[in-house]
Amino acid sequence: MHKDLISLIIPVYNGEKHLTKCFSAIENQDYKNLEIIFVDNLSTDNSYNIIQLYCNNKKNHIILKCDKKGPSAARNIGLKFSSGKYISFMDVDDSISPDKHSILYETIKKNPQCKIVFGITRKKENDIWLNNNYGKIKVGINKAPATGLLWLGQFQHQVHPGAILVHKTAIEKVGNFPEKLFYGEDIAFMSILGLNYNSFFVEKLVYSKFYISSSATSTANKYMTISERFFHFYKYFALDFFLKRREIEPYNHCFDIVEYDSFKILVRLIKYEKQYKFIKDLHWHSKYCQKNYYYSIRMYLFKNYPIKAANFIYEKFNKFL
Repeated sequence: MHKDLISLIIPVYNGEKHLTKCFSAIENQDYKNLEIIFVDNLSTDNSYNIIQLYCNNKKNHIILKCDKKGPSAARNIGLKFSSGKYISFMDVDDSISPDKHSILYETIKKNPQCKIVFGITRKKENDIWLNNNYGKIKVGINKAPATGLLWLGQFQHQVHPGAILVHKTAIEKVGNFPEKLFYGEDIAFMSILGLNYNSFFVEKLVYSKFYISSSATSTANKYMTISERFFHFYKYFALDFFLKRREIEPYNHCFDIVEYDSFKILVRLIKYEKQYKFIKDLHWHSKYCQKNYYYSIRMYLFKNYPIKAANFIYEKFNKFL
């Protein structure tokens, strides 16, 4: 039986010590109609030469170069040159289950109303494996825009792109990874897909994510708090993205979510984390509140009450307007 081509895109930045494990994961896949696309992202080690040697004389194995820093830019280069009907992702320092692509492919073929399928991701921290908590996502079909709204409003339940298989046409319609965003690019990509397309959750392990101290996220944690990284997502992507699309539902509702959530993050940064440099961002943020008296009420509540109490009072107040 004919099986469609799947393009597996793997961005690589100084991944030399992980390549043997990465090559093994690829070769152990039981789904054989794969196009393997490595994208070297300005590596300073010997990654490019090792991958180039590995790809020589292998059908559907290529290595590309990306001269713009960041995993988003690298993945987008891979998308541009991909030939598969479906797209899959993997980070060079992680691993995929041998049956990842066969599981997800069979599922997406049986459920044509879904453009995205995904399985379980597990993370290894301190030698302990823990499955990602997907929150309210149910096994089986999850209809748009509910899944995207969940991922946008509750980052902890987001699905890693390495655990998905997605129609290339879906990505072409909603757009690629945001390249100006260095933290939260996966949340942005997955949220937009989930807002527009039904997805299917398969309760099987497909992706294993390792904690690497030199990874972009781990490095960011040394210099930025979680609150700072969340605000980075809002400031450099979500607020303007949804503001420009307010005439379209569910994007109008999404704007209301990110406008209020980003306000609360700023309050946390200033009031509780004592990062007063963000006061200027609080003034900048005020332009996104469409009703000035709403903003005045919010400012009063969050300035004078604990954040949970202020949030409770404001949400109750908001329901009557």
